[in-house]
Amino acid sequence: MTEKQREKFKELLMELEDKKILPHFVLIGSWAELMYEETGLIKEFKPALRTQDLDFLLKDKSKTKKFSKPRDIGSLLISMGYKFNASFPEEFERYEIYHEDFDDELIMFVEFLASETGKEGDNPHKYEQFGIKAQTLRQLSMFRDNTVEVEWEGVKVTVPTPSAYVLQKMFINDQRRTPAKRDKDIASIEYLLEFIKGNPVLMKEMKATFNGYFKKQKAQIRKFCERQKIDLADYMI
Repeated sequence: MTEKQREKFKELLMELEDKKILPHFVLIGSWAELMYEETGLIKEFKPALRTQDLDFLLKDKSKTKKFSKPRDIGSLLISMGYKFNASFPEEFERYEIYHEDFDDELIMFVEFLASETGKEGDNPHKYEQFGIKAQTLRQLSMFRDNTVEVEWEGVKVTVPTPSAYVLQKMFINDQRRTPAKRDKDIASIEYLLEFIKGNPVLMKEMKATFNGYFKKQKAQIRKFCERQKIDLADYMI
């Protein structure tokens, strides 16, 4: 992570919190690892953050939330200097922030997602109350009830629990579009497992989270573990 990314990331979180938007979202993806490290959620954890992709997952209970006045995230981001990328209109909305002095230097981009378990899953959906179009994905339901609130730089942020984060990465690994992304996730999984093993709190959490998943989800996770020669029992008590 560059200093400019850190600056823009903090600025964004503070604005979302100030506008009472942040409590309705879960920060997922690699940026959650930064929260694990810098809030002390996982002691001595030192991830290598190498992504420009900043993903926010709309909490289930906020999908039908109504406000007297919509909290227009898109307009907020535009006012902060983000550019709307019109290349993704059929899937979801993507907002990009570039370096002030170098117009072609992308610092990071923001996308919004929502979990879906019904027949209309894996399709974009407009959430008027937040002024965004989010891509809905069934796989994101794995984070339901498996989140934790942490405080970073004075801002309260909701992230997936470490166990839900690593198990979901196992589940989706076969679905990653490129070998590079699959390998990156495998490295992240293996590194996180080092800190889960031997930590009674995280190992209990791991077992409870895994047991709470559906049979099909468990089977896919086991398939990944067999391929990578990971014994899940070593990380559960």
